[in-house]
Amino acid sequence: APGERDGARAMMVAYQLPQYMPGAVPIAFNGGGTFYLLELRRPAVGDEYPVVCAHSGYLRWEPDACWVVADSFVAACRGIINVDDPR
Repeated sequence: APGERDGARAMMVAYQLPQYMPGAVPIAFNGGGTFYLLELRRPAVGDEYPVVCAHSGYLRWEPDACWVVADSFVAACRGIINVDDPR
């Protein structure tokens, strides 16, 4: 059916996110290999989940593999961080 290969589910399967980063849900891809992901491993704080970034070639929860961009989706959208040079 049309659209079956599109969207978050297809991205999760293609990049094996459930295996490498369980509890992460992709919300954006910057085109340079970096995912923006909601971090759902813990309960929401004030109905918000943190947004993290991780490179598609090294999807892991280790501190050297991903980093927090913002405490919420809205804050991530307002931010001006260069996710390809976070540190």
